[in-house]
Amino acid sequence: MLLFALTIACSRDDGLNELDEGPRPQIAITSPAAAAWLGEGAVEVTGTFENLRTIDVNEAEATPDRSGTFVGSAELSRGVNVIEAYGTTTDSEWRYDRVGVLAGEFADPGHAIEDAAGLRLNQPGIDAAMDFAGSMVDQETIAAAATGMNPIYEDTYGVWGWDAVEIAANVDDITFDTVRLEATPRAGMLELQVVIPNLFVDLQAVGEAVGWDFDVDASLWADEAQIEGQLTLDADNGKLVVELLDADVNLVGFGYDTSLLPGDVEAYLFVDTIRGKLEDMLLEQITTMVPPLLESTLAGLDLSFELELMGVPLSIGADFAQASIDSKGIAITTDIDVDAPSNGEHTYAGFLSAPVELTVDDDAAVGAAISDDLLNRLMFEVWRAGLLELTLSTDDGSLEPALLLGLKTEQGTITLDALLPPVVVQGDSGLEVQIGELNVTVDTPGGEFGEHLEAAINLNIPLDLGYSDGNVVLALGSPEMVMMVRESDWGAEPETITQLLTQLLPLDSLLSILGDITFAVPSLDGLSIKSADVQRDKTGLGTHIGVELD
Repeated sequence: MLLFALTIACSRDDGLNELDEGPRPQIAITSPAAAAWLGEGAVEVTGTFENLRTIDVNEAEATPDRSGTFVGSAELSRGVNVIEAYGTTTDSEWRYDRVGVLAGEFADPGHAIEDAAGLRLNQPGIDAAMDFAGSMVDQETIAAAATGMNPIYEDTYGVWGWDAVEIAANVDDITFDTVRLEATPRAGMLELQVVIPNLFVDLQAVGEAVGWDFDVDASLWADEAQIEGQLTLDADNGKLVVELLDADVNLVGFGYDTSLLPGDVEAYLFVDTIRGKLEDMLLEQITTMVPPLLESTLAGLDLSFELELMGVPLSIGADFAQASIDSKGIAITTDIDVDAPSNGEHTYAGFLSAPVELTVDDDAAVGAAISDDLLNRLMFEVWRAGLLELTLSTDDGSLEPALLLGLKTEQGTITLDALLPPVVVQGDSGLEVQIGELNVTVDTPGGEFGEHLEAAINLNIPLDLGYSDGNVVLALGSPEMVMMVRESDWGAEPETITQLLTQLLPLDSLLSILGDITFAVPSLDGLSIKSADVQRDKTGLGTHIGVELD
């Protein structure tokens, strides 16, 4: 729905009021300038006027003086603001001027956005990560480590004073069921238990006992091998680092079969030695294998992604900045940087920023809170790359002639140039993209209204926040528009032309080329998303994502 601020006192058949004869009322804002970068709060507004009786600035009375100047005040909120100076004559005619400005705090785009996103892996997510990592523990690697110890046992000892027994044992095979990992968060660490169920070891024992050669089978088993330790998590050079500390091992339900060994072999020594070596091997393998598996699984929380808008490539790089463990799970903060080509033709104070510590969902399997700083940095880079500098013409087919029919012509060119970057802010009715001082030049050679017009447009575009197929989706709605004609040869007052253009300019069609914004929901590598809930943070400065995993 388009926002109209004007009515036409009288009109011709073509919708344009002719210029009045005689002294013309005029008004112009001189400060702040259009496309100014300002702070939030009150700002003094000054300007000039002629032949006007009363003057208001943003609906509050201003103070005019006899020299033809006025002073007023406007209250600026975070984002794009339209300042309007409105004057009336003694005959109740009116004139106005409008400028768009950007208010807020601004950050340097030359650096990464610190703490741009907060992430949490809570107990359901930890369980899912452990299940997946356990399923990836490679039995063949552990079996190779066991056979790599061969001979796992060797001994020679005497009977009746002479070396009557020589024995060597090799691991033929080691089998077990899927490994289970269970982790409980505590302050500063995860209490880890690794369970290797149904462990079975096939052995081959060979040797000589009192002059007799033997080559027999033996076996060891355990209902489960339990390895317990403490997992720590840290962020180093942008990556997550997992360590397993203070681990020990216990074989629960341990048993063995050495019934085929000759009676002269000391079975207890045979069993105890092999058991000890197996325990050491299992401890070493789990300590070596589990941390990288968890690091790989947690890497799915990386928010890096590539994006292309209107042919402009954007690279979003995320680094894990901090990681800690509390009683409810794992907390991670992420620094994010955005890389995009720049045409180097803009002057700016920075991208709209509002550093704030966002709370992260500590109930969902995976929780995320993403600062609006990321969205505003994206918007800034798109603007700096020249995305909103467009020329559309019927000559090259980039502009459909039908879109100009409302302007009573089928030939022309529309040029767009945004003097301010688009920004994402929480408006009165929800999240929205605001575009300030979008300069529009319309050239219509031989047009019935005229041939040249320049206007400035300020837009509020609602963003519908949602989730679809693994992505957060920010869908653009219909824009609300405030316009000001600055120059034209259309032979009518700027206010009148403004209203006509507000109705006729094909703005929806022009903005449709921007498309929706999507980015992947953070999850765990190797695991699929069951559902996700996307909500705005109560501060109005970020977005919450709660993810449930299959």
